[in-house]
Formats: sequence, structure tokens, C-alpha cells
Amino acid sequence: VEPLDDGDSSHLEELLSGNPASADPDRWEEYCDKMRELGNLRTSREQVDKYGQLVRDCAARSLSLFEERR
Repeated sequence: VEPLDDGDSSHLEELLSGNPASADPDRWEEYCDKMRELGNLRTSREQVDKYGQLVRDCAARSLSLFEERR
């Protein structure tokens, strides 16, 4: 997400452009939504708490992408 400081979101969009074959599609969409939200907040220094919360949320979602569906 670092390049977003310069307004370049191409790397983030490249990362989110495809659904990994073994990832749960619903979880992938939720992850993408949160990552885009995080990218949008990246340049907003006033919302540090919300940014930190989103970072943790994105990390947790990334870890659950490949869990077996129940």
C-alpha cells in the first residue's frame, strides 16, 4: 500500500485484480473491499486509529482467505 502516498494505486489494483484459485470468493471480495478502504485512508493522517484498525482487519482477513468453508 506504500505507493499510495504518491497517488499510485496500480500495484494495489494489480494485487486485487484476480481471485486466487483456492481462496473463498466471498472472503476475497470482502478482503478487496477492506484493502481499497485502507488504500483510501492511507493519505489521511487524521484518522490514525481507524487506519490501524483497518490494517489489523486486513491482516486477519488475509489469513482467513484460504480457510476451509464450513
